[in-house]
Order: sequence, then structure tokens, then C-alpha cells
Amino acid sequence: MVQTRDNALSVREVPGKGLGVYAISDLSKGTRILAQKPTIALKAHQPLVDAWRIFQTLSPTKQRQFKTLHGAANHRKMNDLLRSCDEHGIRDRDEAAHVMDIYNTNAFETDRKGNAASAVFQKTARINHSCIPNAEATYNKRLGRQVVHATRDVKAGDEITVSYTRPIERTAVRQWHLEDHYGFSCDCPACDDDEEFATESAERREHMVNLNEMLEAYNDDADCAVIKTAEEAVETTEQLIGLMGEEGLFGKDVGRLHWDIGSHYEALERWKDARKHYDLALEVYTLCCGADHPLVEKLDLKLAKLP
Repeated sequence: MVQTRDNALSVREVPGKGLGVYAISDLSKGTRILAQKPTIALKAHQPLVDAWRIFQTLSPTKQRQFKTLHGAANHRKMNDLLRSCDEHGIRDRDEAAHVMDIYNTNAFETDRKGNAASAVFQKTARINHSCIPNAEATYNKRLGRQVVHATRDVKAGDEITVSYTRPIERTAVRQWHLEDHYGFSCDCPACDDDEEFATESAERREHMVNLNEMLEAYNDDADCAVIKTAEEAVETTEQLIGLMGEEGLFGKDVGRLHWDIGSHYEALERWKDARKHYDLALEVYTLCCGADHPLVEKLDLKLAKLP
């Protein structure tokens, strides 16, 4: 049985945002808030029109619930969906396009290498976005569920939020992605022009992106790489982790960065330092994904093999 705290949540109106999910009791960092099976899932390379076909197999109750979710398609995108319906000979083209729009807007990536590429999870779809979220949604392939964990302590009455965008991204790029794909402009503290924090955040995120690009060039062994040694990669990655901490970001990306540092130290045969950062990555993944996540098992095995 998968233990969650979904009984500690309520769905209610959020001014200017429609519905949102709120904590009705305190939730400690690492709490598994939700673990939900998909309502509709599409396999890799499966056409979007199949979301409509799967929708038709749902119970009337689930169909009604699904259609209460937000669809963000603009006029151009809706015309594209209607054209797709015509090409596939769908008679109820308006309803089908609406369902496809809802799927497009609310689908979470599941597993690029597995059977399912994306899916809509009814309860998680109610969770609103923040560029500085207090929760993280992750697909657990072993459970066949999307799990949501608190990434910091959440007080009763706080709204639960996840990030719809990459955390290591420039403010303008995040805003464009949110407007284009989800149809809204973010007004979280990292985006609100009236907040002093937003100015500092934009500078930090710019620095984070630059550091991340330097690390990607090093890891790809690119000719243009500024970082030349594993020691420099470690120092740069630690800077990036520090900036994420200043930004209030804690999640899988922090775990990935500690994992990268562990790998650099392992290449240098500095086993004690490698173990330290693999342990830190394990702690982050356990808190943000759950002890039953495949990444946690993979890290456990790696730690067991270290000298």
C-alpha cells in the first residue's frame, strides 16, 4: 500500500488562478502528499488524438472530472486540434479538440525510455505553478504512479505548488514557456516585478544558467568548454548548488548536481568525497522522490560498490 497525505489537502479557489491545492495540516519536508495513477496516458510516439479515444472509455464520472481541468490552447492551436480531428474522421470534433487541449495542457512527462511518454493525473493537475515551489512531482515507474513530495516544510493553509518549468532557466524563458504552453503569466516572488526579490532572482537565475551551460560543455567534452578539469567542475557545480539554495530551490536537480560531484570525485579516486556527495544526492532523492524510487535504489547500489 502506498502511504500518502492526500487527506491533508483541500481544493479551493485561488484568486486569479482558478482552483488550487492547499494544505489543511502541517506537512514536513519529504512528506509524500500524493501518489496517483494516470487518468489518461499516451505511449511514446502515440498521437494526441488517442487521448480522445481513451477519454471515451472512461466512466461518466471520470469524464466529467477530466473536463473540469484547464485547457490553454489559443485560437491557432485550437484550429490545429480541430484540423487533426478532421483528418482522423472524428465526428464530435469540438469536444474531442477540447479533451485534447486539456491533455496537452495538463500532461506530465513520465518516462521517455519506457512505455509511457506522458500522462494526466487528475489530482496533481490541480496543483498550481510557482518558480519557487514547495513540492515536486515525479513519476515513479516502479509504482506506476506520479508521486508528489513536499520539498520544504509546509504550514496548514499554504498553497501546494510545483514548477512547470526547468528551475535552471532564465526568467524571460520561463515566462514565455508558461504563457505559450499554459496560458498564464507567473506572478510568484521570482517573477513579480514589484518584488525586490524578483530582481535578485533574475540575476541569480542568469548566473545559474551560465554555470549550467559551462558544466554541460565540460560533460560533453566540447571544444568550447571553459572548464578543463574535474576539480574545476566540482567547484562550479558547488557554486550552482549554492545559488539554488539562495533561490529557495530544492529538488531533483540539486540531487543530480550532488551526483555529478560524486562522479567527478570518483574519477579522481577521492572515494571519501565521492561518498559524501552520493550520500547527499541520496538524501535529496529520498526526500523529493521517495525511498521507493528507482533512482534511490540505483544510488544505493553505487554506494555499495565504492571502495
